[in-house]
Amino acid sequence: MIINLITPLPEIVELCRFGILGKAIEQEKVKINMINIRDFSARKDRRIDDTTYGGGAGMVITPEPVYQAIQTCQPSHIIQLDPKGTQLTQNKVQQLASFTNITLLCGRYEGIDHRIDSYIDEYISIGDYVLSGGDIPALALIDAITRLLPGAMSNPDSHLNDSFSSDLLDHNHYTRPQAWRNQMVPEVLLQGNHKEIDAYRRMSAIGNTWLNRPDLLIGKKFSQNELALFMKFVQNHNE
Repeated sequence: MIINLITPLPEIVELCRFGILGKAIEQEKVKINMINIRDFSARKDRRIDDTTYGGGAGMVITPEPVYQAIQTCQPSHIIQLDPKGTQLTQNKVQQLASFTNITLLCGRYEGIDHRIDSYIDEYISIGDYVLSGGDIPALALIDAITRLLPGAMSNPDSHLNDSFSSDLLDHNHYTRPQAWRNQMVPEVLLQGNHKEIDAYRRMSAIGNTWLNRPDLLIGKKFSQNELALFMKFVQNHNE
C-alpha cells in the first residue's frame, strides 16, 4: 500500500519509524511518501501561507502549492484531515485499508484556502477537539490502517478482538505474575478450558462496553447466551 503524506512538517515522518508501522515499512508492506508543501512554493523563502481575506487572526495556506503537491500523487484517493470531516471509526479504517494508494493532506495555521476543496475526495476528523494541524491525525490514521494490512502484524488475528474491531470494546487482559499487589488473575483463565475462557472474555468485553461506552450498545441485539453473560457481569460488578 502507498500512503502519500502532504504536510508542511515533513519531519513528522520520523515518528513512523517505530513499532508495527516501522516494521511494516521495513518489510515493504506499506510505503510512506513524504511530500513537503513548501517544495511547491513559488517564493524564495518557501513560504506557503498568507493573510486571510476579510481580515481576522491567523494565516491561511495558499491553494497553489497544495494543488501542485496533490498532482504529484495522482491517481490517488485524496483525504484531508479536517475538523469538518466524518469522525474516524474502525469501519472507516477497514475501508481505507482496502485501497492501494491514498493521500493524506495535512493543514496548518487557520487551514487551507477553501478553493482546494474541489480536489479532495473526503474529509476525516479524529475527534471534536483542536490540534495545531493535521499531522498528528494523519499519523493516527496511518497507524490504524497499517496494522490491518496483510503481514503487518506477526499474528494476523491480533487485531480481531481489538476495541471497535467488533461491536464491543476489548476484554480485559492479564499476564504474569499470577498474583500482583493482592490482585489475582481470574481463575477461569488459568484452567485451560477454552470454551469457558471465550465466554469469560465475551462477558468482559460486554461489561467493559457497558461501563465505559454504553452508547455502543444502543440498538445492539444480544443472544440469550450474551444476555446471561451480561447479567453475570452485572452481578459480579455489584458484589
